[in-house]
Amino acid sequence: MTSYTTLTGRAPLPSNGQPLDGQLIFRLSEYAVDGSVIHLPASITAVLGTDAALPANFQLFKNSEGTVPTYYTVKARWREQKGNGIAQREETLGLIELGPSDTHDLATLLDAQRPAPTAPPSFRRWVYEFETRDDMVAAYAAGFVPVPGMLYHAGGVPYLGKPIEFLRWTELPGLDVADICTPLHSGAIGDGVSADGAFVSAADAAFPAVELPEGKTFRFSGQASSLSSRYSGGGVILDDSGKRGRFFSQSKSRPAVGNHNSVLTAFDGDFSDVPFPVEHRITGAATLGQPTTGYLYTPETTPHYTYLFNSSGHNESTTGNGGRTGATAYRTTVFHSGQGDAVAYNASVFVTGQKPGASGPTGWLANPAGVLLNGEVTAGSDGVYLNNLEINLKGQTYDVAGVGCVFNFLRNNATGALGAGWDGIRFQSSGTQPVDAGLRFVGNGGFRVGVNFVEMVSADSAAIAMAAGQRIYLDAENPGGGNLFDVTLNDTWIGAPTPGGGITFVANNNPVMQLAASASARTQIISNLDIRAPADTGEMVRVYNAAGTEYVGIGQVGNVSYILAASGGALNTTFALRTAISGTEADALIVEANGALSLPKAGALLRMNGTQVVGQRRLGWNAPTGVGTRSAFATSTVTTQQLAERVKALIDDLIAHGLIGA
Repeated sequence: MTSYTTLTGRAPLPSNGQPLDGQLIFRLSEYAVDGSVIHLPASITAVLGTDAALPANFQLFKNSEGTVPTYYTVKARWREQKGNGIAQREETLGLIELGPSDTHDLATLLDAQRPAPTAPPSFRRWVYEFETRDDMVAAYAAGFVPVPGMLYHAGGVPYLGKPIEFLRWTELPGLDVADICTPLHSGAIGDGVSADGAFVSAADAAFPAVELPEGKTFRFSGQASSLSSRYSGGGVILDDSGKRGRFFSQSKSRPAVGNHNSVLTAFDGDFSDVPFPVEHRITGAATLGQPTTGYLYTPETTPHYTYLFNSSGHNESTTGNGGRTGATAYRTTVFHSGQGDAVAYNASVFVTGQKPGASGPTGWLANPAGVLLNGEVTAGSDGVYLNNLEINLKGQTYDVAGVGCVFNFLRNNATGALGAGWDGIRFQSSGTQPVDAGLRFVGNGGFRVGVNFVEMVSADSAAIAMAAGQRIYLDAENPGGGNLFDVTLNDTWIGAPTPGGGITFVANNNPVMQLAASASARTQIISNLDIRAPADTGEMVRVYNAAGTEYVGIGQVGNVSYILAASGGALNTTFALRTAISGTEADALIVEANGALSLPKAGALLRMNGTQVVGQRRLGWNAPTGVGTRSAFATSTVTTQQLAERVKALIDDLIAHGLIGA
């Protein structure tokens, strides 16, 4: 038959005031036996009255066998008035031992002085973990007294072939059930002064996990790196280098690994060196909520939730961020002196499934998404600074490589169903005012290249894609004044004003050149075009036909500048200058391949210094018959025949030149 003890009286709270929502938590400190029933170390909660009184007829189990005393740790949780607010309090009141009486006063039990125990000389490493409840029952029947996770026997008699020699934790001073595996068992003091190294090493050899009790500092001679167990609790180890973390663990050899492709096998490996291996599952279609609009987070479903409230901080400067503090929800420091990569945070997301009924060019947004990192930074007043991500690379004085962000893409299917596509980086602006710059490069260190596409492989050969009406400004500048977001675009730019309208070059707000595929796509512009040759031997400008054959060239050789009518091969070429009369274009000057010069327009003539020297052919002339001569003659003795011969030669030459004719 199960036995119970009734507790009465008030809880002796440290504040001795009237608690709000007060509770006492009684935890059975070890396995207890009641006939054939084994009671596990569990907690029982009592709700306190406004005067901290226990409820009427509150009872606790007590061991009826008498073999093992019945002990409970007592913890209080309550709220109390503090100033103008309410404070939440929690404190362990102590350990109580239930005697044979059926009724006990709680305060009396807490005030009872237990006899001074005898500390054991050592702590053996033999541990037997219960695998089944039947193992526990059989062990107790064989004379072994169970405590959480182990057995002890005063005579050290082996059980199931395993050497066992343990002392009950109840024989040690001031220990709770959480202290079962602590250096205190092996004789450590934990005062930060006494040499506890041997006792820490004994516990380290006995258990894969060692608890360091609250408020205890264990002095360890040497380096804690020689230890192998996993340490946790409110206490610390103090080695020759300083204090180790409250959670201290090491991985010194390759562990057995699980299959991390499934939650069912992810923890099959050896996690004995891992302080916090967590498996958390979220199931049920409505567990995360089912909002009809917007976006919903449910912190109550997360395996880890942090709410950092900060009302502290300092910024010394009033014009910049000099002398500034930072409050962090998580701060991680990594020291890497090995090989390979050292990563502060690593994540892997696997996403599958589809939204039934998803359709349209943005239907991909309705499907499940996998995100490594997301969140929002929200302004609460004018002037605050919103910063999504800031990463500092510090090379110090060392010759190192540095890459700010690397995004690796592995796309093997470009079907594009539901409008699905890939963007390397996507900037989205949805406010009522524009963002000052989508991408900005600043800093006195400078950049050799702002944007480098040299190694890019493009299916469409498109390094930059711009819409008609967008421009590239070539003379933008920082106007000064200290505003980090200011920019003056000025008036020199390149752009395509309309789709299919060609490229326009604008200098000082004046269009100076336009390049278009057809005459209909060109508009009238004012142009001042200067071209400088890279050397004094060669063409500066070349014009090709559609087949890629050069037709016209402009160049310079030494002090001679030229215009070339090229053939790009063995063809003869002709160079022509055209003029227009009444809007009609026609050739005005033609230079043939053999150098012949033609002025094909009617009325064409040649002037020298404004004076006509050659005009249209004079007609009505026929060549004289007879003999002509071009020899010299004396005007004083020339005969009529001699003069006629020379006139004939002159007429023949003028007819041959084309100045006169029939």
